[in-house]
Amino acid sequence: MGAKVISVCIQKGGSGKTTTTSSLAAGLAQQGKSVLMIDLDPQANLSEIWGLQNDPQNVYPLLVEIVNGDSPVVSEAIRPVRERLSLLPAHINLAAGEIQFSSAMSRETLLKRLIAPVIDEYDVILIDTPPSVGIFTINALVASDYYLVPVETEYLALKGLDILVNTVAMIGQTFRPDLQMLGVLINKFDTRKVICRNIEELIRSRFGEGVFDTKIRDNVALVEAQASHQSIFEYNARSHAAQDYTAVTEEVIARLG
Repeated sequence: MGAKVISVCIQKGGSGKTTTTSSLAAGLAQQGKSVLMIDLDPQANLSEIWGLQNDPQNVYPLLVEIVNGDSPVVSEAIRPVRERLSLLPAHINLAAGEIQFSSAMSRETLLKRLIAPVIDEYDVILIDTPPSVGIFTINALVASDYYLVPVETEYLALKGLDILVNTVAMIGQTFRPDLQMLGVLINKFDTRKVICRNIEELIRSRFGEGVFDTKIRDNVALVEAQASHQSIFEYNARSHAAQDYTAVTEEVIARLG
């Protein structure tokens, strides 16, 4: 059947997309799933977490080959980072692709064509996207079966959430009518703040059962884990963040069926 492909996206920086991609991928691998992470953000933060931000074998030259009509060997650029967990890294050069690929034929399906040869080798593919509605986010969504939205409990994040939902609706009409929301993940939640609880209430009233039961509590251990190039489970398995990501991993597995 092939991997379930999930884009992690929202049109606002600092919402925890990369942290969610990395932590959820590690959680799924711990649960016995074979997982591929794809870094499709020119900032290459996901690649940096795993120490691969300067790898000459990365997603950018592979996409260039697709544009040129070639058939790149994508497996040569995929790097195992842990047991059952691999990464197709990004590079800062990917920033050139925003303009370079915009005039390419069938530009919306570049990533879908790129990963087609390896899609049967994994249970789940997670794509980290840029915080913008551009060629890379569109490519990620067209290549995906689901999208997952990490959202901070602040008012500006709600605006980004609405923009994303509208974008997905437009993409679905044209390219991927079967694209589904896997869920909205409330992120960076501070139980002490009234504003966080108010925003949570607004999100749940807007999206209902689409919102994961689990909230990711604000936890410095996540930042420390990334700085040490470790998953949150390796860095501090007893932390609130590890507990929260374990719980949301179980929810994701249940929703994927």
